[in-house]
Amino acid sequence: MCRPIQPGVDFISTSNECLPIKWLPLESILEGKFHTDTDVWSFGVLLWEVFSFAVEPFTNLSHSEIIKLLEHGDRLTRPSQCPEFIYQLMLKCWSADRTERPKFIYIRNCLKEIFKDL
Repeated sequence: MCRPIQPGVDFISTSNECLPIKWLPLESILEGKFHTDTDVWSFGVLLWEVFSFAVEPFTNLSHSEIIKLLEHGDRLTRPSQCPEFIYQLMLKCWSADRTERPKFIYIRNCLKEIFKDL
């Protein structure tokens, strides 16, 4: 069922849009810039959610606290069940410089390598 997004804990409003702040890089939050590299950042958060068994990212932090954390270069911590090499991929996805984030083809190839050994 589809329903309108309500502004709240996970979203910020800019113009007339609601945005999922916990899944966005600073350039999107602060400057309203969106591109494929934004999706790479969001995918890194999705990976974090998978390996943390659906824990909500940045639980109990306000929007301003999340922004300050990201501005200081802090990122979500490695989930206890997450292999270090997966966490390193997440960190690449969360690079402050969007040009340093991996392309999806690189991410796909990394994950393909990982899963072929399972």
